[in-house]
Amino acid sequence: MTDIKLDILPHRSAVMADHGTELHVLVRAQAPSRPSGIEADRAPLNLALVLDRSGSMSGKPLEQAKRCATYIIEQLDGRDTASVIVYDSEVDVLIPSTAVADKAMFRDAIDGVRSGGSTALFDGWHEGARQVLAAERGDSLGRVLLLSDGCANQGLTAVGAITRHVTEMLESGVSTSTYGLGHRFNEELMVEMARAGGGQSYYGESAEDLLDPFQEEFSLMSALCARDLRLMLSAPAGVQFELLNDYRCIGRTDTWQLPDLAYGGEAWALVKLTVPADLPDTKNGQDQEILTAALSFRDIESNSSDTRSYTLRLPRVSAVAWAAIPADQRVTARMQEVRVAALQREVRECALRRDWNAVDRLIAQAESEAGDNAWVKASLGALKRYARQRDRDRMSKEAFYSARKMTNRLAERDEDARRYHASEEADKAAFLRKKMEQGKRLDDRP
Repeated sequence: MTDIKLDILPHRSAVMADHGTELHVLVRAQAPSRPSGIEADRAPLNLALVLDRSGSMSGKPLEQAKRCATYIIEQLDGRDTASVIVYDSEVDVLIPSTAVADKAMFRDAIDGVRSGGSTALFDGWHEGARQVLAAERGDSLGRVLLLSDGCANQGLTAVGAITRHVTEMLESGVSTSTYGLGHRFNEELMVEMARAGGGQSYYGESAEDLLDPFQEEFSLMSALCARDLRLMLSAPAGVQFELLNDYRCIGRTDTWQLPDLAYGGEAWALVKLTVPADLPDTKNGQDQEILTAALSFRDIESNSSDTRSYTLRLPRVSAVAWAAIPADQRVTARMQEVRVAALQREVRECALRRDWNAVDRLIAQAESEAGDNAWVKASLGALKRYARQRDRDRMSKEAFYSARKMTNRLAERDEDARRYHASEEADKAAFLRKKMEQGKRLDDRP
């Protein structure tokens, strides 16, 4: 059984006795380091590679997409299952779900893909999900990897209708990750599909930039130690709370889907609490109960369900004493990321309206909110460049994906947000790397 640690870090380690208190807390699910000697010991993978072959993919984009698909196949072995599906106005299953024993067969099928017509994105995804579901087994990780460079324009195209199907497949054990290419694809659809499907969302400015995300995806899938993380929060009567990440709410208003957890990583949630001054006094000077977190997950090592819980209790102090308590820098860093992410979403909306004065103002505000968070400040460089160029399409994609990354990423355990050097990121596990620009390769920034 994997030793997952759950805790809650308050921004300040008390609440005020005679005043209402607004307090941010960081809920953390931390995975241990990967045990030595089991680097090759991972869960079997059951993947569907679903590639857009529409006419807009003709030439270099399709060739690089095929290269990325081949990269994934080369990482698999006989314990894994894979299928290859291509789509334009029609959907073709080049290889149905089968054990990856003959890699040459997969390579030949991928090499033979040629570009065609329109973009029946949903139909392509749905066939991939069917292939994964048909080969599903209890101990494997089933995932559709969907790549597109355009907008769904044939078959089912409405975002809400598509994501409902994606969520249904997730509940059946099939997750979805999406890869957008270039500037034409519908980022809202691709991101929402990944969000509804419990997977990752990536994009590449160019076809060459896509290899980074494919490497990150495989690195993550190979290091997973817990899946289907569900966080439930509860608080005493009178205490209000709001989860600030962009996580999918499950069924009820107090339960959220967290990212799958990999060795060496931290899944986290930032919560804003409003604690009234008139909460009933505790007995015998005990600390006040503030928030309880319960985490359920499926342990990959044992293939069984497990749970953790943690209750935050804090003392009551005077307003003067509360103001003197130093802020926890780990909570501060997540507050900076969430606030800047919200501003990035506003930047995107203003850019789509071509309101560049508002874009400039919001980026300046984001720089101020970033404070001493070195990665967040560095990541704003791309938005500043696109703002100077008045490049609406690039701004739209980068702001949207950067915002999602800041609020949904797996973090390093107890990372120091005040320290960031892009040159050091390549030495980390790919799923823990913090890129300055989401649409560019790590080593290919302007």
